[in-house]
Amino acid sequence: MLLGRSIPATFAAVLAAGATLLLPASALASPPNPLPYGDFTCTDGRTLAFSGVMLPQFPQQQFPLHVAFIDGKGAVAFWMDFTVSGTLTVIDGAGAGQVLTIQSHPFAGPMNTHRQAPVELSRLMDCTLSEGESSPAEGVILTPELARDFDLADRYVGALVTYDVTFRQTVWVKPNQLSKR
Repeated sequence: MLLGRSIPATFAAVLAAGATLLLPASALASPPNPLPYGDFTCTDGRTLAFSGVMLPQFPQQQFPLHVAFIDGKGAVAFWMDFTVSGTLTVIDGAGAGQVLTIQSHPFAGPMNTHRQAPVELSRLMDCTLSEGESSPAEGVILTPELARDFDLADRYVGALVTYDVTFRQTVWVKPNQLSKR
């Protein structure tokens, strides 16, 4: 539920499946308690459960890096696209009666910004996780954090709103990493 965790927390958890780094094989052995990131549907028709752990020792990256695992084996995502889309209806307050379209791309790009060689996405397989969320029917007060997460003007902060949104993350990985899973 969005109210129990902010979109940045959702984003961080979803991002985790894609934000991986090339590490030695020994470092990619499945840890004892990886967090589930969700079921990703790949372009070859398979659905794969991703899990992983954060690697805080790489502070130079734009986002904390994570190692993702599929069936206990490490996987490396080279590129990611994360989007938030949906509608928000203002019930009361600034903009009462308005139905706003939410379309935000908080992140799209390479997962390892220090990588020297460019990535050709056409050579990679993409896997997508899509989750929807709706506010309670009685609405919620739009906080500054929600306004920022939904990419809305500050004038809507404090308004009573309802929303229906979809969070969609696509990661691109090498097909050979998925071939044996």
